[in-house]
Amino acid sequence: MKTIIWGNLGLLLGALYALGVGFLELRRIAINGGAIVSFDNEVTRLVLPTHGAPQLIGIAAASLLAIIAASAVFHILPLSAAIAYGAGFIVTVVALVIVGLSRATAQFATQWWSDGFTPGPLGWIEKSGLSPAVHLTVLVIAAALVAIPMMKRAADIGLKAEAARIAADCEQKAEAEAAEAAQKDPFDAAWDAAN
Repeated sequence: MKTIIWGNLGLLLGALYALGVGFLELRRIAINGGAIVSFDNEVTRLVLPTHGAPQLIGIAAASLLAIIAASAVFHILPLSAAIAYGAGFIVTVVALVIVGLSRATAQFATQWWSDGFTPGPLGWIEKSGLSPAVHLTVLVIAAALVAIPMMKRAADIGLKAEAARIAADCEQKAEAEAAEAAQKDPFDAAWDAAN
């Protein structure tokens, strides 16, 4: 049950991440062109074009937060729940990227000029599908999804091997002490026990 809940949470957070980055990316593109857009992606007023640093910082922060959250769940949750979270996140983001890329390329193929942004969240999905930050974040989380369980497994194997080595060393030391005690003169053994 915990696995299903965390998998669904990964799906939800993946959708929020992709939509959020698309929202910020669309606003960054608009401000680069000298426009302010509404939540429906309609131009509301014209301003001097700027670089869109707040939007870029927001995209970077959202991507970093997504990567940290995806890697932190491996230290907090059972392995199956952490994998479900990461897989849910990746599946949702990749699906939205595919939708965004296919819509954007279809628009480029049918009309090479632009009438503005696609209205509403569909416009955000298009921009997140074209965002390199989204692509890189998905690749990093996918790598973490593969690497972290492997590293945890290797650490578990290493810890078990170390524990077995320590147990064998203790056993050898006990045998050596027993053999040494058997070779001692009974008078010396009694003397050592008394002192």
